[in-house]
Amino acid sequence: MELVSNNVKDFGLRKTLRYWDSLRSHCQEVTERWTQLQAQHLNVHGQLDLVARLAKPVIQGHTKVAGIKLEHTRVMHLLEVLLQKANGNLRTWTMAKLHHAIVDQFSLKPGTYTLFQLRYDLRKLRVHGLVERIPHTYYYRFNTNGLKQAILLVQLRRRIYGPLAFGLLHHRPNHKHSPHSVFERAYFKVEHAVDDLIDLLAA
Repeated sequence: MELVSNNVKDFGLRKTLRYWDSLRSHCQEVTERWTQLQAQHLNVHGQLDLVARLAKPVIQGHTKVAGIKLEHTRVMHLLEVLLQKANGNLRTWTMAKLHHAIVDQFSLKPGTYTLFQLRYDLRKLRVHGLVERIPHTYYYRFNTNGLKQAILLVQLRRRIYGPLAFGLLHHRPNHKHSPHSVFERAYFKVEHAVDDLIDLLAA
């Protein structure tokens, strides 16, 4: 991993040998922060029980709040946009800016996703413990656990649930017919490996 800067003045430095040690130190700090953040984001394995728990409705007072499921496109869009601005400091959003970002990014037609719906979806994320409202403000942010949970949900939807649910995988009777995607080829390789493993265990 290497860091590139188009303008070292961003660090309050200049492009001379006199500032070499300071520049190297700054770049090392940035790289370390990035790797730490990546390690945190990628450490979301082994939590399928969490997915099942989030899918269940939650009772808040006298109201039942629906669960968060991978097939809920609206909520997944919201999580994707929130994650694009999530960093070590958990950058915050206003409701209006967040709504505009979602509509713009996913090219939604006017009226197909309203502020009322966004407030409902944010409430759902808050009740399930993924986001929190900063006291005495109209800003929302991820909490530490919520950030990991959001990454897990989005990755599962994009890389596993999406291809499976929308019929990308089709068993073909002719084994010589090569699958038409990298995902299918990898999937069937895993499937055959599991079959071999079962045969060995049976033996």
